[in-house]
Amino acid sequence: MKSLYVYLFSLFMIIGCSKSEEVKPQPESNSPIELETLVPDAANLKLIVLSGRALHLNNEQIKDHGFIMLADPGYELPENKISLGKIIQVGKITKKIDPTKELIAIGSFTYKFYVETNLGIYYGEPIRVALSSIFIDYQSDLQGTVGEKITVNGDFAKITDGYTLYSNYNDPKEIKYVLSSNKNSIQFEIPSGYNHGTKLSIYLRPKAGNTAIDHNLNIAEVKILGTLDPPAHYEFYLNDYLRLSGPSATSGPFDKMYIIIGDKLVPYFYELALFDLIYEQPRSSYRIGYFNGRDTVIFPEKIRFKTPRPEDVQLRQAFVHPGGTMAATGLDMTRFYHMSVATVGNKEAYYNAHWTGNDQIQIGDVPDGSYPLIINSPFFNYTSKEKIQVQSLKPKSLSLSKGYYGQKITIYGNFINKERYFIQLGNYQYSESIAEAGSVTFYIPGVAPGKHPITLSYQDMNSKTYSVKSALTIEVLAPTFESFSPKSGKPGDIITLKGKGIGYGRILLGGEYVDVIGGNADAPQISIPNRFIYKGKAHFDVQFDHEWMQSKETFEIL
Repeated sequence: MKSLYVYLFSLFMIIGCSKSEEVKPQPESNSPIELETLVPDAANLKLIVLSGRALHLNNEQIKDHGFIMLADPGYELPENKISLGKIIQVGKITKKIDPTKELIAIGSFTYKFYVETNLGIYYGEPIRVALSSIFIDYQSDLQGTVGEKITVNGDFAKITDGYTLYSNYNDPKEIKYVLSSNKNSIQFEIPSGYNHGTKLSIYLRPKAGNTAIDHNLNIAEVKILGTLDPPAHYEFYLNDYLRLSGPSATSGPFDKMYIIIGDKLVPYFYELALFDLIYEQPRSSYRIGYFNGRDTVIFPEKIRFKTPRPEDVQLRQAFVHPGGTMAATGLDMTRFYHMSVATVGNKEAYYNAHWTGNDQIQIGDVPDGSYPLIINSPFFNYTSKEKIQVQSLKPKSLSLSKGYYGQKITIYGNFINKERYFIQLGNYQYSESIAEAGSVTFYIPGVAPGKHPITLSYQDMNSKTYSVKSALTIEVLAPTFESFSPKSGKPGDIITLKGKGIGYGRILLGGEYVDVIGGNADAPQISIPNRFIYKGKAHFDVQFDHEWMQSKETFEIL
């Protein structure tokens, strides 16, 4: 056992350390310890293999366990304690001993299995054993894989076709075997159908009517070792799962199998996230194999990761402004995002993938020019074949150079279709506009009359604003109040005012505010409020932030 620990330690040093696995403590049990003394696996004149089973262990502190050869009444055979130490697990325990001359002379013995704790000693029921004259070199430390051949030496001269070889007392399965020509050895193959770490008792059972040897003959105990088949393919994406299986392969708390990937050794599970296994050891390829407790197997090929192709990124618009977003498609960033950094023009960029394929490349404040998308990752380096054209926003002309409040103005320039822009007149912030076909439109707001320089701006995906002061100006003309109709009316009647941009002011009749209920900037409509209880003539007034306007004529309230 010591050599196995040394081997495992050496293997870990060669292959590399893996993350420690968190093991959740099991709840303590106060049930009494249960033990069972088993029939010896071998008991002949040359070899004795004592056998016991720990059925249940609790939270008591183990001080010792082993077997006790009991004093045999009438014979000078003293009690003999065979200690196996403090370390014990639930399951079968065996111990090989050589029969003493005194024991051979007596021809029989009694023994029992014991466990000593801080609270006392527990025993299995004693078993009386008669030594057999048939010698079998019982093997209790064997281990092997499915199909591996095992040879056990012994005196098999009396073994004929009247005996069948079985594995596992609890669920017996017949095994084919071959006797050597001189009948001094038996050979069989390790059967399938058992999980890694399972210990099989291999024994010969006499068929009905055969009396040469009328009891089972244990010949070996074999620990099953799992094996893994090579992966179905060796090319993966970073977010793929590694799925390996093979004869007897299983995961569990004891007798673990291990996956070897690159320099890491990790407990075997059928499905493992590849990125979790390799993120600490970035490279382009990884050896892959397994360790089953005895054999280290490395598969003939290395695992390689698929990387994006230069032509994968396809741009879906002609250009982008500094700090803007370029419509694109082609990269599935769920496969390629791991620990990657994107740049455009040596400035950090982001490839924002969308499940519809309408992806966006967010660039930084990059100077005008032509740049590829570059993605650097510990696992791959990528440069797009198509280049991103970066153009600063350049407004060129206006549909009108002057106008009244509410008049529609179109600005022409290299505006990106369906992008959102903001328009500012002088110091007056104006609302947003969605570009169409290289232009944006706005309606002259109610700002002070005069010439106002136009500033345009847009925002990136993080709401950072990029502003461009253009050489364009718009002259805002002062509103005019021309007339109204009809000239008289009573509460509830609708009156239409006429002028230029007059609808952008607040309208008063006889000094009282009235609500605009329709019309447009040049012809707003108001309704005479029902609260007006007096009759007579009154002026219309229009209030702007910067001035007042009054009608020349008076309106008569009937």
